[in-house]
Amino acid sequence: MENARILVVDDDENFTLFFTEILKRHFSEVFCARDGAEGLRLAVRHRPDVILLDQQVAMKRHAMAKREWISMPKESWPTEQTYVQEIQPRLLDFKIVKIASTLGISEPYAAEIRDGRSRPHPRHWKAFAELAGV
Repeated sequence: MENARILVVDDDENFTLFFTEILKRHFSEVFCARDGAEGLRLAVRHRPDVILLDQQVAMKRHAMAKREWISMPKESWPTEQTYVQEIQPRLLDFKIVKIASTLGISEPYAAEIRDGRSRPHPRHWKAFAELAGV
């Protein structure tokens, strides 16, 4: 595993620098991201073998989505009809990890949503609509 590519996603810059220096001693390539969006871009670009993700980074995205949803006027929410007819069919074009990281949800839950076995909470519909280009 000496040639492993490692991606570290953490918003604590000091921790990231320290941890990266340790990892570089043992692995050939180490990439760092300060948030989930940057982590996703680096993961797509570099295809790391291992991703070390600070759980708080993922939870922040979920908290932001919830705040956004609470403050959004109901008229601007995508409707259930929009979700079923326009958003859900397009989710099959996305990898589960992309859906999970975009919304800050677990990959098993993202798989259930993508495959139509579960319906996400309406507060996520706007993020799904943006992801799906609706």
